[in-house]
Amino acid sequence: EMHSNMIRAYIEGEFSSQVLPEKERYVGNYGIGSEFWETKTDDVKAGVIPNLKTYLDELARHYHGTGQKLKKELAAMNGSNDKKAASAAKAGESFVKAAAYYQQYMRTFPDDPRVPEMIYMRAEALFDGGDHVAAIGEYEKAAYELKHDKYGADAGYAALVAYQKHAGDLQKTYGEESPQLDEWRSRSVDSQLKFVNTYREDERSGAVLAKTSEELFALKRYEKALEVANTVVSGKGNTDSKLYRTAYGVIAHSQYELGNYAAAEAGYRDQLKYIPEDDGKRETVVERMAATAYKQGDAALQDNDLNTAIGHFLRIKEMAPESDARVAAQYDAATHMLTLKQWKQALTELQELRRKFPDHKLTGDVSQKIAYAYEQDGQW
Repeated sequence: EMHSNMIRAYIEGEFSSQVLPEKERYVGNYGIGSEFWETKTDDVKAGVIPNLKTYLDELARHYHGTGQKLKKELAAMNGSNDKKAASAAKAGESFVKAAAYYQQYMRTFPDDPRVPEMIYMRAEALFDGGDHVAAIGEYEKAAYELKHDKYGADAGYAALVAYQKHAGDLQKTYGEESPQLDEWRSRSVDSQLKFVNTYREDERSGAVLAKTSEELFALKRYEKALEVANTVVSGKGNTDSKLYRTAYGVIAHSQYELGNYAAAEAGYRDQLKYIPEDDGKRETVVERMAATAYKQGDAALQDNDLNTAIGHFLRIKEMAPESDARVAAQYDAATHMLTLKQWKQALTELQELRRKFPDHKLTGDVSQKIAYAYEQDGQW
């Protein structure tokens, strides 16, 4: 009690510079891991517990706040690199101390009702200090082991942000196509799915689902990407038009990669509903949709079904009327019409090609094909 009385005297006497180090000495002398804590009975230790709770909390928050203040000042600092480095180091030390005091509180009082808060705050200190991997462990503990009403959802979402931060570090170090980054993205996806399954009603769940579907597609886990993206568009998460746009894009891309070209086309059509007419990205989606129609035509050719193939190729005229895909598709349709001796239909398509795209590289022999069709049709 003498030590705590001395601390109170420093506070009352306005000796503020002595308060912090004395609280640290108190924790060191009487806290977990000290000789006192290891050798005294529970009855004796009960006398220091109230002060330990107070001081550990105050020390953790002091160093956490100090680190945040230094970090903010560092962002606005215009001084020398040495000065910035020194300030950054001091901020880092403060975050490390804060995390240690939060952890000591948790270890000392594992059944205390404030433990979930301390776990969350420790994660915040680790994150602020740049230790994203360690922060994830604490965030996920708060989110999925404790599922705390106040901190759970925020902790789960913060873990996802930490995953992204570390992914950025891995990308810089190892590159975009590295196995290290792929493995980390896979772990991130698992955490994203856990967040959505645990906190379905959270307003951020829709955005997380859409992001998850994109990550799964990037990992070439196309069937799982489809499953998640379909959850987004089914309305099971809280979504907006931008998320529908993303999700339908993932659905279309995944179906395309899986060889389901009709379903891919439907996905792109749905995606276009959420892209404004004046958005430059709309043209890209239209071209992708045309590519799916072309693939369906190719599939029909593989089955020797020329009429069906021609039908798919000609659909592209309306889908993407000014695209290269339209020229190639119409040219192929006309060529297959010649094979089927559909002379008049072939002439219609060939003449339109020559009229609309006279300088296109594919229309160089169109005049010869037109002449052949006329000849075969008896018009010469």
